[in-house]
Amino acid sequence: MKISHALTIATAMAFTAAPALADSAEVKKMEIDVSVHDLNSEAGIDAAYEKIKIAAKRVCRTGDRLTAQNISEMTECRDRAIVEAIESLNEPTIRAAFAERAGKTIS
Repeated sequence: MKISHALTIATAMAFTAAPALADSAEVKKMEIDVSVHDLNSEAGIDAAYEKIKIAAKRVCRTGDRLTAQNISEMTECRDRAIVEAIESLNEPTIRAAFAERAGKTIS
């Protein structure tokens, strides 16, 4: 059974590397469609989860030179974006896959 879902991964990320932008946040969004994946099959779940992770990486990428601080910010952003996307999808099979792979549960 295929479940039709499109979700938007969005995040607000303050770029503290530039003091002038420290008080502002840039919101990046990316819509992805996981309806092409059968979320009742292991392969479909894996493909949808991977698509969510890739989108989260893209919306959380900065154009700045990599530093320890912005790597940490990007990691936090990516993790938050994945959780928010999975929450908005509200699909038990994806939640279970996330819990298994990330060792975290979504309430």
